Amino acid sequence: MFLAGKRALVTGSTSGIGLAIARSLAAEGARLILNGFGDAAVIAELCEELGATHSGADLTDPAQIAAMMDAAGEI
Repeated sequence: MFLAGKRALVTGSTSGIGLAIARSLAAEGARLILNGFGDAAVIAELCEELGATHSGADLTDPAQIAAMMDAAGEI
């Protein structure tokens, strides 16, 4: 696994291209934080599937971005 022991935070990763990128990173062993909006149950399933955590940080809010980055440093 190429990314074992590495962390990745993928914005827009609750659907579409971002989710495909997150799945690829997880397949290579990265620990993930997913960021995005959507149905809470679907996001919980994605986190379970990928062994990820989720941040619903609003990327227009610098304080929320800072908090998400702090959390990324702890996974």
